[in-house]
Amino acid sequence: MKTEAEIIEAEFDILFDNLSYQRVDKLISKTPDFPNADYINKRKTIIVELKVLDKDFFKDGGVIESLQTIVTVPKKINKDGTGQYTFKLPKKNRNGIHDILEEPLRRILKKANKQIKETNSRLLESKGKGFLVLAINMETSIDPTFIQQLTFNMLKKEFTSIDGVVFCTPKTGINRGDGIQPICLHCNDSHLTGEEFLEFKKIISGWCDFVDNGGHAK
Repeated sequence: MKTEAEIIEAEFDILFDNLSYQRVDKLISKTPDFPNADYINKRKTIIVELKVLDKDFFKDGGVIESLQTIVTVPKKINKDGTGQYTFKLPKKNRNGIHDILEEPLRRILKKANKQIKETNSRLLESKGKGFLVLAINMETSIDPTFIQQLTFNMLKKEFTSIDGVVFCTPKTGINRGDGIQPICLHCNDSHLTGEEFLEFKKIISGWCDFVDNGGHAK
């Protein structure tokens, strides 16, 4: 039986096939002998790596000190939204701060950066651009904008093979008054050319259309 992450990945396979991308492992007709990204459009020289973030980092609340953010979870809440919320300090990370998201996110970015870089080198002579799609599937109160800001801060310092990131919530979202709605955020490198930026926007709009058309299983 497939895990939810595997189901999400299969759904993105359909999305990127619709956007004229090929799976790298199928393109080369064998198991890649290098750390490979998931999708490629050789004509447009664009590489895409998909990562599913599904660990519930803030089940009990927590702190993202680098963003000066406290993430609370409801404990005993009244109908009007008042009541008790709680959070607890996580263990300190390698930088000595109470942050249980930054290090796992850095590991994800580091791996994606290597996969994009190697795929670019092997298949596009290092002339392509690489995008990361981060599918956030966390049943938690953390706002995806926190993940967006953390990622943006890291990309300014390292991981130069990632030229843009799309953050989306295929299975979860925010309550806009008419139910839970999936959301999509992004950040990108200002050095993208016009065509590259249009392709980045195409991926974003393509995912939004995919959601609207019921592309993700309920």
